[in-house]
Amino acid sequence: MAESNIPSSATARTRRGPRASLRGSALLVAGATYGVIALIALGALWFVGERIARDLGAGFAERMALWHKERASAKVGRNLALARQLADNPDLKAWARAENDPGRRQRAVTILKSYRERFDTHAYFVALPGSRHFYFNERGDGEPLGPPDQTLKPADTDDSWYFHTVESGAFNINVDHNDALDTTKVWLNVPIKDGGEVLGVAGTGVDLSRFIDQLASPGRDGVTTMLANRKGIIQAHPEKGRIAFNAPARQASVHSLYRRVDGVADSQRLRTALDRLATGESNVEVLELSLNGTRRLVAAAWVDRVGWYSVTVIDLRSVLGWSEFLTVGGVLAAALAASLALLAVLLDPLVLRPIRRLSTAVSRVAEGDYAHAEVPARRADEIGTLSRGFNHMTATLHAYTERLEERVAVRTRQLERANQELARTNGALMDSLTYASRLQTALLPETGVLERMTEHVVLWRPRDVVGGDLYVGRATDNGIYVGVIDCTGHGVPGALMTMAAYAAFGYAMARTDAGPPAEVLTEMDRYMRQMLARDPDASADHGLEMGLLRWSPDTGELRYAGGGIDLLAVDPGSVDPEDPGGAVIPIKGDRASLGYRARKKADGFTEHRLAVPHGRAFYLASDGFIDQVGGPRRLAFGRRRLHRLLAENAGRPMADQAAHLERALAEWQGEESQRDDITVVGIRPRAADGAGDRQDGRTGA
Repeated sequence: MAESNIPSSATARTRRGPRASLRGSALLVAGATYGVIALIALGALWFVGERIARDLGAGFAERMALWHKERASAKVGRNLALARQLADNPDLKAWARAENDPGRRQRAVTILKSYRERFDTHAYFVALPGSRHFYFNERGDGEPLGPPDQTLKPADTDDSWYFHTVESGAFNINVDHNDALDTTKVWLNVPIKDGGEVLGVAGTGVDLSRFIDQLASPGRDGVTTMLANRKGIIQAHPEKGRIAFNAPARQASVHSLYRRVDGVADSQRLRTALDRLATGESNVEVLELSLNGTRRLVAAAWVDRVGWYSVTVIDLRSVLGWSEFLTVGGVLAAALAASLALLAVLLDPLVLRPIRRLSTAVSRVAEGDYAHAEVPARRADEIGTLSRGFNHMTATLHAYTERLEERVAVRTRQLERANQELARTNGALMDSLTYASRLQTALLPETGVLERMTEHVVLWRPRDVVGGDLYVGRATDNGIYVGVIDCTGHGVPGALMTMAAYAAFGYAMARTDAGPPAEVLTEMDRYMRQMLARDPDASADHGLEMGLLRWSPDTGELRYAGGGIDLLAVDPGSVDPEDPGGAVIPIKGDRASLGYRARKKADGFTEHRLAVPHGRAFYLASDGFIDQVGGPRRLAFGRRRLHRLLAENAGRPMADQAAHLERALAEWQGEESQRDDITVVGIRPRAADGAGDRQDGRTGA
């Protein structure tokens, strides 16, 4: 009976005792389990973390080196190619031999003005060894070839680049920084040579100030990218004090990449890796080296068009923060274990129940019931913040629904800011177009293909950065193929069509086993029609015009077939001074073009077999030359003027014809913009024994 005197509250506490004990035991077991899991995870990270860090760092360094390689190649490579073409121009060479000759000087002015507009900085320079006169001009800075800007002196260290270039006879790249303008420029110094004789130096400057500012990786203090020349002299670096300005005269300077490496062994490893890149044995090299007392990852790539290395150096401790990561990881693991234990007890009243209320309110908002969508928001924790945010969102959504037109002005301002952002991306788009130009230029045949059995001249000038004209050349056992392709469109669409046409030409050559030109054009037409028929837009029609010839040196036979492009033949000995254009013999191609759906499908193309008397020259041209507007009356250049121009120059070596074609086009065009892509290819076949001079008249923009 004594038990009946025990208070009811004590009885309740006695009944709750086992449940509380079990809950405490469960929390202890859960905490111990989470602790063991956290320790195992940290131990695994400790053993594999360093390898992961190095692999990630190596991948990042490799991507950075390759990215800056492509940027440097696009920034400097195109201007270097133009500078080489300028230095090889016959009119410039002729003026360099007779600086004071008025006629030669005027022809040089025409060529220099043309190249000035093509350089990125719209500037050029010319230095001549006889007088040591230095001429510099940029667009808007007076007339080209005015009085010389200065006379170069051997004793002046600032002029050492010129004497170094003349003495070596090879092009070099010189980096110079202007403290007054805070600009860094790369000067491309190309010798003007005639045979083994150096007639002067020509080139241009490329502004690398913005490029150098972007070498540092934003937000990553442990990442540094630099550019170094073939001897390891630093040419570009985020810290301008490390750049070897006027490098040709300071090859032994302290601004050397190798001087930053600790120890002979690491220095030799770096030299060996860089040599492998320069010789093409590898595309990118990643090494772990000791630099200035710290072990770092070094990734390098070879910028072939410029002759530089792109080098990225990474300090893994600064970039990845391994020690800090472990500290935070330990704290987070402990916090996770405690949080999971608390959630086992507090999950429903603190989290699940408020979430159910929010879910019900969301359903009401979805049904359009804003009046009963409000949820309690008195709590000060995250759920309370979320509830207040939801209530505010609901009220705002209700207001937007009722006053939608009032928000139009706000949206308009947002669109204006977006347009400003799009304008800032224009520079990035132009960089992409420059890179696309490099890809299209890579499709052009190498000079050696045409040099083997013919003298030749090439004028290739896209209207925009990329264009829709292309010329092909291929040497096979059946003979040498030369062709000109004029695709639909200009710019990027035209460039994409040229890549499709190039693929169709390669397919047709393989399909016909390097057969006659007519068979090759027929196969190309079939291939292009099949490919372009996939375009779902029936109103769009694309295609190309092409002229193709095959010269067989062993048999002396020349075959030709054309679709929209004629072949022009000229015998220099038959030119009448009273009517030069009458000496041009047009060999008509078929009117049917290739690939167009709107035009009747060609059953086959007409093939012409032509005699090749000694000295006869043959030309293929797209319609860009004859359609160019200019002259005093702003008329097209026309077919008759082109025939007269070809006949008047047919007796010259092909290398000289390139300069005359360029000069005639520049004089006719004047200040007019280029209307179309321009391509002219001319050949003068020679016998299989290689008789005749080897001359290259290739030029292009």
